[in-house]
Amino acid sequence: MKKIFILLLLVLTASCQTIIYGTSEKFDFNSNPSGAKVIINGVDMGKTPLPITLSKCDDYDVIFEKSGYLEQHHLLARNWSGTLSVVTTGFLTLIDEGSCAVFKYNQKNITANLEKN
Repeated sequence: MKKIFILLLLVLTASCQTIIYGTSEKFDFNSNPSGAKVIINGVDMGKTPLPITLSKCDDYDVIFEKSGYLEQHHLLARNWSGTLSVVTTGFLTLIDEGSCAVFKYNQKNITANLEKN
């Protein structure tokens, strides 16, 4: 019974960032003027203002398009933030690494100030 408890504790701490922070993040895309099309990695996601949840497993190329305005590009790049997992379990961060929970983005609110064409 003691071995099962220790194994369970190890698994839980090895996946602590997955449990605490999750595997996705919520973003708010806005534009000035509003109503710009938001294209993420080549997929039309809708028009601003646009709240959307994205997986932490990728970087994202975001394009804002609106008729009569210049197209604007933004890169949402993820950063490794696995310190909590490393502190609690050393390098046994396989669960957090696999779920991408060890990554975070430095921006959550992205606003494009569009210039007229």
